[in-house]
Amino acid sequence: MLSVQPQSAEGTAKESEKPSRRFAVISILAAAALFAPIFLHGNELIDHMPSIYTVLGAAIGFGVGVFIDYKAAAGLLSRGARGYVAMTVPPLFGILIGTHYSRLIYEEAAFISTKAEIRQMATPVTSFRHGRYGITWGYVIPGDDARKLQIKITGDLYDRLDPYRHPGRDCLLMHIQTGRWGVRRAILPAPINHGVDVDDLRRCDILPSEARL
Repeated sequence: MLSVQPQSAEGTAKESEKPSRRFAVISILAAAALFAPIFLHGNELIDHMPSIYTVLGAAIGFGVGVFIDYKAAAGLLSRGARGYVAMTVPPLFGILIGTHYSRLIYEEAAFISTKAEIRQMATPVTSFRHGRYGITWGYVIPGDDARKLQIKITGDLYDRLDPYRHPGRDCLLMHIQTGRWGVRRAILPAPINHGVDVDDLRRCDILPSEARL
C-alpha cells in the first residue's frame, strides 16, 4: 500500500521561491538590455520632442514597471518594508527608460532612410562639470528654443574652457543633421566613447554669424 508523505513547509517555500528568483534574473537581464542603448547611443535631438510622445513613453514604462511588481509581488511583500520600497523601483525606472526610448524612436523615425546632409556649426559652451569616474561634461544650448545638450569632453578640453568668467567666448564645433519634419540632431560621441577634444574648440567672437547656432 502506497503512503503519501506530506510535503514540508520548508520545501513548499523553496519551491515557491524558484519562480520569483527566475523572474528576478530575467528582469535583471532585460533591464541590462534596455539600458545598453543609453550608453551606446551618442546622438542628441536639438529640438524639443512633442510632449505627447514623452507622456506616452513614460506611461508605457510605468505600466511595464507595475507589471513587474505584479509578477514579483508575492516574494517582495513577504520581505516587509524593504519589499514595499523595492516595489517603487520598477515603475520609476520604467518612466526613465520609457521617456528615453520614446526620444530614440522619435529620432529614428525622423532620420531612418533619409540622406540628411551633415553641416558643421558652432555653438557656445554654457557650462561644464566633473562627473563620476573622472568623466568631464560640457553643456551647450544650440539656439533659443533648443534643448540643453550634454556632451562628453576630454580633460584637455575641460581645462581650456571657462564659460563662467568668459561667457560666450568658447564654442564647440558640432555636426548637425536635419531630417523629416524639420527635426535636427547633433552627432555626438556615445558616453562609452572618447569625448570631444580641443580640435573642436573655437573662439565664438571670431566666427561668422552663419557658422554659429
